[in-house]
Amino acid sequence: DVLGYTFDQQAWLCSEFGPCPRCSGVPLDARLPQFLNLLNDTMQKCGRNTTLWWKPWELSKGQVVAILDKVNPAHFGLVLNPSTSNEVYPFNDRSFKSDLGVKRLVRMAFERHIPVLGEFDHTLYKPLYQMEDFFPRLIYEQMQGWREMEGVVGVKEYYGFSPTTFSVNAAMLRAWMKSPGAPLEKLLRQVAAP
Repeated sequence: DVLGYTFDQQAWLCSEFGPCPRCSGVPLDARLPQFLNLLNDTMQKCGRNTTLWWKPWELSKGQVVAILDKVNPAHFGLVLNPSTSNEVYPFNDRSFKSDLGVKRLVRMAFERHIPVLGEFDHTLYKPLYQMEDFFPRLIYEQMQGWREMEGVVGVKEYYGFSPTTFSVNAAMLRAWMKSPGAPLEKLLRQVAAP
């Protein structure tokens, strides 16, 4: 599989407001779907049954909807953050449960038979945040939130899984993966026991 990561506004492609003769006046949703479809078609012509996963980072909800509507859903998947309004997870503002943008994108993908991977953050990408690996409840809530949405087929850690010596976050993830239906208190006791 291949993960295509759309980073920053206009995906590092020419701006539709710039001087490029190919891009001037052409919005991103008229350019990026063609690229994604060409990349996916090329992957499939190589004889491999692979999926092109697209992560729409820092694009507006409207751009993502317009682009998602134009991609070929065959062998295509979507990777989403738990919030379309911010990129930072540590503050757990409950937006994940109420973010209608995320729910809309997951639903739209489901209706087009596009699988979704839900991202979560285990490390808070240290050293940018001065927090240790001590937020197992947040890991649990992120996992449960993705689990509750129809069309989400798996999860992806956001920045990279590299716990130092022992991480209660990694322990919670392992415990949740083994028993995704278990209540939080039971898993917290299990993680705390050692």
